[in-house]
Amino acid sequence: MTTETLHRFVEPRHFAVKELATHCTVCTGEYTNWQRKHNCAMCGEVVCAQCMDVRSITVPNKGAAKVSVCFACTVRCEHKYHCDTKRAAGDDQEPVNEAPAEHTYTASMALMDKREFLRVDALFHYYKGCPEHNHEKPVLTIECIAPVDAWVLDVHRHQCVACARKFSTLLRKHHCRICGEVVCKNCIQSKSALSTGTDRVNIQVCKLCFLKYYFVN
Repeated sequence: MTTETLHRFVEPRHFAVKELATHCTVCTGEYTNWQRKHNCAMCGEVVCAQCMDVRSITVPNKGAAKVSVCFACTVRCEHKYHCDTKRAAGDDQEPVNEAPAEHTYTASMALMDKREFLRVDALFHYYKGCPEHNHEKPVLTIECIAPVDAWVLDVHRHQCVACARKFSTLLRKHHCRICGEVVCKNCIQSKSALSTGTDRVNIQVCKLCFLKYYFVN
């Protein structure tokens, strides 16, 4: 990765102050007292754990490193490297040639799987209320819930499967009720699932299943 490319990441001293942030800049959700805040390494803004991903980059003379990138920056920088909906539907329009520096930057991080990216793209535009991106959330029902005997055992997971943070006495393990995987408190949230008739129950859903079940492309 070139020096010019590295400049696309914000220096920590220029990050937005977490203590002053009252809501996530992506989903606009208000922070609670126990909710962890993250600075995006690209824009420096403060976002919640549900609206960012930990990405791998290669730093000269230092090797591999992990950075947090918000969904807004992911959409802005990766969109051109994935087939958009129109092109996937048969649009033969030629892609625009990208600047070498931008290509080098994006290539320095492992690109998201196309399907995963489309979910992030849909989620981001849903939050922004873009009229040209009208995505309906599929109904989450109790039939999606995994039986307890299908859950991954706590002893088999030493770190969160969503953000890779190591579990400790301060970072407890939580089971996603959909996939049965073990995640940390920052990567799980309570969602309303449709029960019998019109009744609803709240269940714990991990960040990965939130994208999978709420924005399936």
